[in-house]
Amino acid sequence: MSKTSLAKGLPHLSTIALLLLALQEFPVYFILPGLLRSETLRRLDLFRKGELKAVSTAEEENKKRLIPPLPEKYADTSTYLFLLGFVGMVAILCSTLSGKIFNSFGVGFKISPTIFALFFGIIAGEIGLLERKSLQKANCFGFFVVASVVGVMGGLVNSSMEEILALIVPLVVLIFLGIIGMAIGGIIVGKLLKLTWQMSFAIALNCLIGFPVNFLLTNEAINVLAKTEEEKDFLTNTMVPTMLVGGFTTVTLGSVVFAGILTNFL
Repeated sequence: MSKTSLAKGLPHLSTIALLLLALQEFPVYFILPGLLRSETLRRLDLFRKGELKAVSTAEEENKKRLIPPLPEKYADTSTYLFLLGFVGMVAILCSTLSGKIFNSFGVGFKISPTIFALFFGIIAGEIGLLERKSLQKANCFGFFVVASVVGVMGGLVNSSMEEILALIVPLVVLIFLGIIGMAIGGIIVGKLLKLTWQMSFAIALNCLIGFPVNFLLTNEAINVLAKTEEEKDFLTNTMVPTMLVGGFTTVTLGSVVFAGILTNFL
C-alpha cells in the first residue's frame, strides 16, 4: 500500500499506511499475553489431568523419512544455513514465478515468498531435508529473530512532524475499531471451530502482529508457565503452530490479497 501510494503521488496515504504498521502492534502487547496465559493454563490443567496427550518425541524422531539424517561430521552451522537458504531460495523463485503467471492473465499480484517458505519448510522437514529446529542447532535462532523484527520505515522521511501528529488520533480510532471487529469475528468463528474465545481472539490478533512477535509472545507464555520439559514440549507442539499458521494466513495471505484489491481504488 505504501509503495503504491508513493507511486501514484499520494505521500499522505503512504504515511498513514506506515504509521498504522508502526502503531498497530502496541495494543496487542497488552492484550495478547493475557489471552495466551489463560489458554496455556487451561491446556496445562487438561494435560496434567491426562485429558490431553502429547505426541511421543521418540516416535517423532524415529519416523522414517525419505532423506536420511545428516552424518555427524557434516551437521554444523554452515550445512544447516545452506539447507535453509536453499529452501528459502526455492520459495523466492516460486513467488517470482507466481507473479509472472498472474501478470500473464493481466493481474498484478504474486504469492508472497513467506507462504511458499512455510509450505516448503513443512515438506522439507517431513522428508528429512531440513532438521528439526535447524536455526537453534546452527546457533543462529536469536540473530534471525532480531533481524526479522527490523522493519523498513524509510517512507516516513517524506512526511513532516505536523502530518504525523495530525494522523495519530484517526489511527488510534482505526486500531481500536479493528480490535473490536477482530474480537467479535474471531470469537464467532472460534465457536464454530470449537476453540476457546481466548484462543480465537489470540489467533485473530495475528492480523496486527504476525511473525516473529506472535512466536515470541507464545513462547514466553509457555516458558513462564510450563514446569517440566514434557509440558513445554506439549504446549510448543500444540500452541506455537496454531499461532504461526494464524499469522501467515492473516498477515501474509489475507493482508496481501486485500491490499492488492484496495490499491486499485487509490
